[in-house]
Amino acid sequence: MHSNRTDQPAEALTATESSAALPAQLREYRLLEKIGEGGMGTVYRARHERLDKIVALKVLTAQSMNDPAAVARFQREMKAVGKLDHPNIIRATTRAMWTEFTSS
Repeated sequence: MHSNRTDQPAEALTATESSAALPAQLREYRLLEKIGEGGMGTVYRARHERLDKIVALKVLTAQSMNDPAAVARFQREMKAVGKLDHPNIIRATTRAMWTEFTSS
């Protein structure tokens, strides 16, 4: 993921729901806007409510979550992105896999 926002880490999570059905709040993340979509899922600009920090949040589709190869690819992607450190690339700081969400 590339961004002009160099001070914002990437957060990732997975969903068993389609991104269209996601609530405005996912756990401690408030979704602010959709910034991209691909074969595995959707990336949102979000705010980590407890840290008051803007992040990029990747949400996998239900189809991706049910595909062991896609889950393994996502895990490899997060591992690779977590090793990157460049001012023009969003840093990955967390990988979480949730199958249920809280809404507010």
